[in-house]
Amino acid sequence: MTNDASLKGILPLVFGITFLGFIDTQMTVPIMRLYADSLGAGVAVAGFIIGMYSIINTPANVVFGPIVDRFGRKIPLLLGLGGDAICMFLYTLCGTSQQLLIVRGLHGLAGAVLGLATASIIADYSPGGRRGRGMGFYAIAMGLAPLVGMGICGLIMRDPGGFNRVFYTGSALLVVGAVLAFLLPRSEAKGKAESLDFKRIGVIAAKKPNIASYAAVFSQWFMMGVITVLLPAYMVGLGMTGFHVAMVMVATTAACVAVNYPAGLWADRVGRKIPSVMGLALLVISINFIPVVTGLGQLVGLGILQGVGMGCILPSVLALISDNTERGERGTAMGIFQALITLGVAVGAPLTGALAGKVGSSLAIHLCTLVPFAAMIAVMVLVEAGLPQREAAVGGEGG
Repeated sequence: MTNDASLKGILPLVFGITFLGFIDTQMTVPIMRLYADSLGAGVAVAGFIIGMYSIINTPANVVFGPIVDRFGRKIPLLLGLGGDAICMFLYTLCGTSQQLLIVRGLHGLAGAVLGLATASIIADYSPGGRRGRGMGFYAIAMGLAPLVGMGICGLIMRDPGGFNRVFYTGSALLVVGAVLAFLLPRSEAKGKAESLDFKRIGVIAAKKPNIASYAAVFSQWFMMGVITVLLPAYMVGLGMTGFHVAMVMVATTAACVAVNYPAGLWADRVGRKIPSVMGLALLVISINFIPVVTGLGQLVGLGILQGVGMGCILPSVLALISDNTERGERGTAMGIFQALITLGVAVGAPLTGALAGKVGSSLAIHLCTLVPFAAMIAVMVLVEAGLPQREAAVGGEGG
């Protein structure tokens, strides 16, 4: 089988698994606070319940990465999807906020396998000169999941008591994802890692291109936390409503999804450095202008610009990590990557809130853009220019 045939054959399958695997978490985003309230949770407990997913998920990504390298991609992926489906069902059985807290933590644990396993599969099957397009296609699945997941949740929740139907639907979609994962060829999963060596995690993370990639992805999701906290309050202060906030956020996400694949193609043609730097620069510029503009059209335009920047970053840095890791290291490398996505939002949101309370929202936004600016400098310094080395994709045992 040729490399192109291997990639074209595996991409639709992994796209479906990724989309269905991420959609359950996105379906719970709009309702988890409301569901916690319905079980008698106070504000502080509800916040802890919501955060418990990230608290467990972040370190679990790092731990599960070497496991995926050691035991392969397919079996851990099946276990993760099955665990996610069970957790979505268990939400319906919760009768107290304490039970919900436990299930939320288990959900974060089970969900840690998905992103690192699927990204590793794409990297395994993509030759060096085509990893950008592969990761661009993969990033589309990640971007569509929140749009569709929250939309499904909104439709179901037209009935205010529809919590259980949201959870049942999410569980059923995950079962479909697990069926698709069964169709993955077993041979693709075999990694080369021989032990769970945490010193080895540090060696992989310390590679210069990986440092730059991790800085870029952390900064992107750090700024997502910033926007989540400050944009709604800023727009309400201008006399707008939650509907207008949603318009800006949907425009950002749609632009990101639209740019993912072209950005991946671009990264294959000019190398990973230029699209990454361009994306981070657009992120810095667009977010810095938010406190300056006051019209809805202007804010939507900045949201689109921000989405274009985000769309350039993700496929480029995913391809960069793939270029600079061996097959038996990619689960570990992608685990760190996924952990930093969760950590970025978890750090960005509360830090921004605290900073805004001290210096005001406008200055807080400007100060927070120093994070993606620093990441842009890291990419410029640590990543070599030019095209990636073209190498054979792994389509079978060994490799």
